[in-house]
Amino acid sequence: MKVFQYLRNKSAYDIRFINELFVTSFLKANKLQVRKNNFLLKYVRTDIEDEVQQLIKMTSSEYGSFDLESLIILFEYVISPKEKIVNGAVYTPQNIRGNITKVVFSDRDISSSIKVADISCGCGGFLLNSASYIFRATGLSFKYIYKNCIYGIDIKDYAIERTKIILSLLALTNGEDENFEFNLWVANTLEFDFRKNIPNFEGFDIIVGNPPYVCSRNLDDENRGLLKTWSVAQVGHPDLYIPFFQIGYENLKSEGVLGFITMNSFFKSQNGRLLRNYFSGHKVALHIKDFRDVQMFKSKSTYTCICFLKKKNSDEVIYSINDGIDLTKDKYTDRIPYEVLDNEKGWNLYENKIVQHIEHCGTPLGQYCKSSHGIATLCNEVYIFNPIREDNTYYYREYNNRLFKIEKFLCRNVVNSNKVNDTNCFEDLLEKIIYPYSQDGSIILENEFRSLYPEAYVFLSACKAKLAKRDKGKQESYITWYAFGRTQGLHLPPGRLFFPKYANRNLKCALEYDDSLLFYNGQAFVDESINKLKVVQKVIESDIFWEYIYLTSKPYHSGYYSLNGNYIKNFGVPAFNNDEIAWLIKESDKDKVNRFLQEKYSLNRERDTLLSE
Repeated sequence: MKVFQYLRNKSAYDIRFINELFVTSFLKANKLQVRKNNFLLKYVRTDIEDEVQQLIKMTSSEYGSFDLESLIILFEYVISPKEKIVNGAVYTPQNIRGNITKVVFSDRDISSSIKVADISCGCGGFLLNSASYIFRATGLSFKYIYKNCIYGIDIKDYAIERTKIILSLLALTNGEDENFEFNLWVANTLEFDFRKNIPNFEGFDIIVGNPPYVCSRNLDDENRGLLKTWSVAQVGHPDLYIPFFQIGYENLKSEGVLGFITMNSFFKSQNGRLLRNYFSGHKVALHIKDFRDVQMFKSKSTYTCICFLKKKNSDEVIYSINDGIDLTKDKYTDRIPYEVLDNEKGWNLYENKIVQHIEHCGTPLGQYCKSSHGIATLCNEVYIFNPIREDNTYYYREYNNRLFKIEKFLCRNVVNSNKVNDTNCFEDLLEKIIYPYSQDGSIILENEFRSLYPEAYVFLSACKAKLAKRDKGKQESYITWYAFGRTQGLHLPPGRLFFPKYANRNLKCALEYDDSLLFYNGQAFVDESINKLKVVQKVIESDIFWEYIYLTSKPYHSGYYSLNGNYIKNFGVPAFNNDEIAWLIKESDKDKVNRFLQEKYSLNRERDTLLSE
């Protein structure tokens, strides 16, 4: 976008200048004058006319006008990339804010005493919507609304400053040129005490917002410690958004309502387990509007849902699926009692009764057969290669514009099992891997390595600096500098049923019985018994398994679903008798196998029962 390119060429992260440029441009574009509001007056410039005209022209061209929504988008854009990673700032589209605002206000008595908060307010988009809603419903002045009805917190001072700008301009566009009192704090929500900052605080009627999108690995030490002060975040590695549910819920009045758009990972994730316990333990009246694989944020690849919580007891969760086009029309809705949801394993919310039926048909797949993610060199480009040619003794490979020889005897076949679903020829997936281990899996000592495999040693020595960067240079636990990054996948049973971590259609697995064959990236079920793996193959290549994945797994863009262990381990494998096992192993007609499994799982009868209900 031209306007963003323009801002990149200006001092986009000079907060004072950007605020002055944006305020002055907004006022000029909308033919507004400030006379009384001293806060806005300090941002009005008369010496940047060229910059103002350029910004007005590009913003109006991009958005059709230079309105308050355009201003919010611009403010969100100029937050530095580093700040977005650390603090999780993401622009929430107007249609989402509008929908959440409309729902949370819909059953409220909107009077002069109403109190609305955004506890991670960013540049103030949700507060703008809320203040506008109260203004239209009551006719109260913005001066009164800002002093008595609207509350906001953000960890960054520039965010609070820009929220004040947005709210001040909202009032100005509606004819109020005043000096306003705001209830806006620069503070860390994880440790903020509302009762100490709001006289006679009894809770909010409404809390709205978009909690910060910060995964656990990007948290600083202070926030990581503060997370643990909240009961929903005391185990594992929780993302920052998780405690905002507890903070919000505990600061609502009785019958108060919360509306968040946030990540949908808490349905199934390990770090969402205590949040699921919290919801069910408090019998929270919870309505989830799930967008599944629809990307609702242009600037961030994440999978989201809208959650509405009401502070009253409920025995069930309302679960809806929405395509993100019309937020008022859901494609699917169900009511699931808390008592049938498994907080420990994860919530199955889509077609819960069908999923429960499948999971209780025998032994969980995670117990029926062991799985593995294969080897982890932590530097595949060094160890794994496709030879450009070979002779009786060596494979030849190019690396960094040099030709190297690698002793064949040191190499093994390796397969990227993520690719098995997309090929008809398993042989085409085979690559070579430098395997610096003996038959028993022990590392080949350096003197012996140098003596027996001098060419491979020369190659790895040329890569020594690159290998040393693994694990951020912390390699105290490495047996030697050329060892794989992890020892996983080195000692496995010879039977390997390869399948990918992600798929967008029924699985097509590859079954091999070879204890020298290694794999990486994807997954495999492993066992001594080839017949057991043949049964597993027929089951996980079936329509029933794919239906289960579609209903329970995490959806990704382009129709892909996760097949990681947490999403497949509870799939039930029926107790087949010997005749059924022999038939499954022999039968190659997938339609017949699917019909047999439909009957074995009694799935058609289960669907008939649900329809009759």
